Amino acid sequence: MMANLTPQDKKLIEDFVKHTMGEDAFNSDVKTRDQKIDTATQAYIKAKEYEIDPILFLSLIHQESSLGTKANINVAQVFSYPVQEYNAANNANIEYPFKNPEDSLEVGAWYLKEQLTEYLGGEFFGKWANKEAPKEIKEFQDTIKNYLGVQTNDLKELSEVFKTELKNNLKNPTNEYLTAIAIGAYNEGANGLAETQISEGNWALSKRANSDPDTAWDFASKITNRATTFAQEYQYPISINPLPLEPQDLSYLTQKQPKVTTELPPLADLGFTGITPEAAPLTNPEPLETSQVASEIPQVTPEVAQEERFPQRSPK
Repeated sequence: MMANLTPQDKKLIEDFVKHTMGEDAFNSDVKTRDQKIDTATQAYIKAKEYEIDPILFLSLIHQESSLGTKANINVAQVFSYPVQEYNAANNANIEYPFKNPEDSLEVGAWYLKEQLTEYLGGEFFGKWANKEAPKEIKEFQDTIKNYLGVQTNDLKELSEVFKTELKNNLKNPTNEYLTAIAIGAYNEGANGLAETQISEGNWALSKRANSDPDTAWDFASKITNRATTFAQEYQYPISINPLPLEPQDLSYLTQKQPKVTTELPPLADLGFTGITPEAAPLTNPEPLETSQVASEIPQVTPEVAQEERFPQRSPK
């Protein structure tokens, strides 16, 4: 466990609580503020221990328990099965129901970073290594292969690559789609996403129950978009964008593209210093002879003109 938090760590935690409460409530409701700061501090420490982006994990815990004010013990909203898996994997003896919020956060952070990533790799890749996958699963596999630039068709190898990328992305979120898969699985379970991919052709539509108002994509959007909004408002670094309404609106699912910013830096920051007359003196070139000009103008035939009006396009 981290013995000490830096002043920068503490400021981020307080800023996040202020962001979720609003400045007036943050200043006036001291009891709630202090409770949220205590839970947020514990969540921040767990995020650092398990190498999860702290802002993303704080946003997850806020969504699950309003930083301990809606559920002051099971703040990460994990239940008996993940606790059993945690105890077996770590030779531990955490009790369920939880006795304190620290245990809930410990299991929640471990489950997100270690267990869910393993399950997702298995559900979408590994379990199909020795049997034919449904076409909907193959479509998901192709989407991931294309984006990650993986050439192999070995599903066991692909499973390992997928798991590694999910873990790396939780540590340093740079890919909205991978973020949504991991966070969506936290709410729905890896098997829930895979089953919905097979039945609906779209894992993002997964719901724990028909009465649940949120799909996996909705749940992931709330958490991711809160994290990005907070980071932008308080000027903390984060490398993902808010999730769009639908996953298919992520254009790089079919072709990886660099992120585009609408705020261009000053030209000087790009190394542009301007062109002065001294740097590029004007000259007065001698005029060309009429016959020389005519000889340098390409002759345009009807066939060339037709080609220029209707150029041939390569297939996408």
